Amino acid sequence: MRAVSADDLDALGKAWFAVGPSPCERFACAQAARCGSEQLACGAFRLYAERGRAVTPFSVVKDTRHRGMQVVGLAQAVEPTREVYVMLFPPARRGRPAGGRTVPDQQEAMA
Repeated sequence: MRAVSADDLDALGKAWFAVGPSPCERFACAQAARCGSEQLACGAFRLYAERGRAVTPFSVVKDTRHRGMQVVGLAQAVEPTREVYVMLFPPARRGRPAGGRTVPDQQEAMA
């Protein structure tokens, strides 16, 4: 196992800041507190977590066969679900070591 270099950390830091705030923060989502307490997530948060793209929480995100995740429309209301949360934070990994660090819980990830 090789040591982490200063260049690696610099690249990680740049990538972290390039992603920007989550859709919950950027769009001041009224569901953010509920998602944190009830372990829910919406399609917009999934797109952000998996692709680094922040879109409005009202976005309807679908997996398409040939193009991956895409915004296919806008919903009348934000609809976070437990199903999306579990896809992002599988129970087997939550809070357990992953590569020498602990996987953040949902509230840390949504912050």
